[in-house]
Amino acid sequence: MTPPPPQPPPRPPDGSPGARIDRRFAADVEAHRRDAPRFCPACARDLGLATEFWEGDARRFYCWCGSCGWTGEVTTTGETALGHEPEH
Repeated sequence: MTPPPPQPPPRPPDGSPGARIDRRFAADVEAHRRDAPRFCPACARDLGLATEFWEGDARRFYCWCGSCGWTGEVTTTGETALGHEPEH
């Protein structure tokens, strides 16, 4: 009787140090970590959750703050901020 093949070590939860990342998505993971909102726009504390999704060409983050209970979407604007005032 042959012993069973060795099993890989258990995988740590995603986002934890040492978590394995599929190399096909490494650039997306890095972009999410770099661009995800970190602070609540209502109370300026750390956000509890920032889930990224796409709507057409718009990249959006659905966010939740555990401190004040705020929920909402944050949309990236690119390299510069887009204002509402006309050109001067």
